[in-house]
Amino acid sequence: MKLKNIILSTLLGASIFLPNNSFSKNLEYSKKIRNMNYEEVIKEIKTPKEATKYLTEFLSYKTDKEQYGEKNIYLSFKHIHKNEIDDCNGGALTAAALLSDDGYEPLVLTMLEKGGEKPNPSMGHIIFIYKKENKWGTLGINPSDCQEPKYSSIEEIVQRYNFITYFIKNIKEEYPDYIDNDINMRQKLLDTGQPIKTSNEKTLEEKFFGFGIK
Repeated sequence: MKLKNIILSTLLGASIFLPNNSFSKNLEYSKKIRNMNYEEVIKEIKTPKEATKYLTEFLSYKTDKEQYGEKNIYLSFKHIHKNEIDDCNGGALTAAALLSDDGYEPLVLTMLEKGGEKPNPSMGHIIFIYKKENKWGTLGINPSDCQEPKYSSIEEIVQRYNFITYFIKNIKEEYPDYIDNDINMRQKLLDTGQPIKTSNEKTLEEKFFGFGIK
């Protein structure tokens, strides 16, 4: 029974990916960034490494439900920078905005669990992805989301998070003004369409439920 609880806890923990709050905030850096407007910050930050610093040392994590009283709020970078706080979708959008003038496509990867016959948006995670020298790197609100290019495929990233399905959006194609608009962009950014199912589903079943545990 104890082993079963450990396995289920591991599975649930891998699905949620709450931020690691052990990263200490650099007060001097935060003050410098706070004195810039969103356009100045975009010009200031040039590399994924610098974007990682912004994400981990300036932004703080809070769920949409805690901050706005409802789920799935997708604000522009202008508002995220002003609020200094957001969740995983805001982290992904922030990374896209920060690198928007540095040759990186604004690609966000949404990973979902399977819920019944359809993917379950309530159990998911969103990160920014970028490609360099044929390898994929990632950025996001959680420090562990910020990985240098080392993944050979998108599926490898999804498997690392132990999710089942995923879809990729180019934010600029959905909302050309995603950096500075004043709307909630969830309508298009949360539309899963036909998400891709990874081979991870079978792997997870074998990993967590293949030990004869009932």
